[in-house]
Amino acid sequence: MLHGSGQNENDWSEVGRANFILDNLIAEGKARPMIVVMPYGHAQPSILSGRLAQPGLPPAAFADDLLNEIIPAVEKNFRVLTRPDDRAMAGLSMGGGQTVSIGLTHLDKFHSIGVFSAGWNGQDAAKQFPDLVTDPAATNKKMRLIWATCGTGDTTALQGARRLDEMLKQHQIRHTYLETEGVHEWKVWRFCLHEFAQLLFKGGTSSGV
Repeated sequence: MLHGSGQNENDWSEVGRANFILDNLIAEGKARPMIVVMPYGHAQPSILSGRLAQPGLPPAAFADDLLNEIIPAVEKNFRVLTRPDDRAMAGLSMGGGQTVSIGLTHLDKFHSIGVFSAGWNGQDAAKQFPDLVTDPAATNKKMRLIWATCGTGDTTALQGARRLDEMLKQHQIRHTYLETEGVHEWKVWRFCLHEFAQLLFKGGTSSGV
């Protein structure tokens, strides 16, 4: 579960109240028990840090961190299920963008995707997401959940979120897209986590196209 550009790995717990949201859902029997990994998403310095990115560090450096360092470390040190059906990826804002760029291009790793207040930049979907859109029937059979939400007043992310929804519709990829009251704020992201967590690891729960 990934944070936004001006945040760090602590924000989901310290500001987002993820621990309380998930503990309550699990206690109420509304969510499956799960291990939640909250990595630091800045493989290179944030634009807000005032520091320059390391020369030669590729934009995809976080993907390399996630796929080749973080996931293997989790699997080595914790008793986790390792099938793609049992692994989800989600994030807010920057983390939602990372979820789109990594999660939707690694269908062999993640079969549940949550995009909170983020979207798609409108590039060629067939080139950017070939495994996702080339064979929609195979994708829909494979993916358990593609879920995206954005606040109706979010001037930062709403258009990108709508582009993502339209792209998935155009390619007949089963997914759920919701717009909720709010802007680019924690009220929206807490709602996203509360709703998304209840759908995880319970079978094919995406509804509609």
